[in-house]
Amino acid sequence: MQDGLISRTGATIYNDPYSGKGPASYDRTMDSTGQYSPSKSCAHLTRQPPSPQHPALNGDFKLCGYEGTMNSCGPLGDECVPNSAGSTLAGAASKVDIFGVFEFWLRLRYDLTTVPWEQLKSVQLKNPRAAPGCAYIPTKVEHIANIITHGTWVLPSMYAGLQLYDRSHTPAQTLAAIIYGAALSMLFFVSTCFHCVCYCNHNRPLKDALHRCDRAMIYIFIAGSYYPWLSLGHTTHPQIVSVVKWSVWVMAVLGIVYQQMYHERYKCLETFFYVVIGLGPSVVIVLWGHEFTGMPELKFGGILYIIGIVFFKSDGLFPFAHAIWHLFVVFAASVHYFAIMTHLFPDTAGIDSSVAGAVTG
Repeated sequence: MQDGLISRTGATIYNDPYSGKGPASYDRTMDSTGQYSPSKSCAHLTRQPPSPQHPALNGDFKLCGYEGTMNSCGPLGDECVPNSAGSTLAGAASKVDIFGVFEFWLRLRYDLTTVPWEQLKSVQLKNPRAAPGCAYIPTKVEHIANIITHGTWVLPSMYAGLQLYDRSHTPAQTLAAIIYGAALSMLFFVSTCFHCVCYCNHNRPLKDALHRCDRAMIYIFIAGSYYPWLSLGHTTHPQIVSVVKWSVWVMAVLGIVYQQMYHERYKCLETFFYVVIGLGPSVVIVLWGHEFTGMPELKFGGILYIIGIVFFKSDGLFPFAHAIWHLFVVFAASVHYFAIMTHLFPDTAGIDSSVAGAVTG
């Protein structure tokens, strides 16, 4: 049996059989009984005569019929919702539905069954590749994915930075926790702000400014990620490590200056700078013959970043490429964070309590 449909404004679709595919528009003319006649004889829409609030216009009424279900739209913005028990029950229930529970349930059932699956067929998952020197324009669903994949990590990254700060017992640890925690939090925060503005598609100057900040934060985050290791890591070559530590920040500043001057002009060269700044310090340390405690985690996180760059450069080749890049950033940053917390910010409170217990025992 076909589902009955009841409109928020009182329109009712009767359970006439319909097996057609696609929409059928209602005619503008209303007969003497107050019924609109559809161009496909499959249903009747009964409602009050047109009013100034809901005038009868061509194209306002349409029937989207599918086997098993009929979805009807009234005037613009006046959707109808399904009622499996038929229009008679819907009309009776609406008289006692004081709090709108019945209508809410009908609309929820409609939204969770018919709408998502039918609209999913027409969702555009990606746009064509951007022209040289131009930024890629994500689709609506890509915008949402970009926001979610970094936006959900803003607060956790702030909490992670506070955890390192709480574990700090020396001025060097405190400074490293502040620098790394701020870089980690700002990376996700600025990225989320930029993608939110892009999704709203307003204020082009603000969008451009946030895009530049988003790119600059990558350089700052790379330098900030190295800082705890180069400041707190035990080394037999402190002079070399000190040179590498400040060299990373110099390269980050130069990268930001270059990015601001040639924004979106030489994308491959910009990506090359990211890779050089990201891998350069660790390559120097390894070639010098010294490895920090936790180097396996650092290498694994670096591999994740490198794999993610492939998706970073693949916008328009396949859907959600940038969101996948975001996920690789999240995974790699998580690996590095737990390595830093484990090896550079150990939980000495637990160790001290166990030692004290052994002494008193």
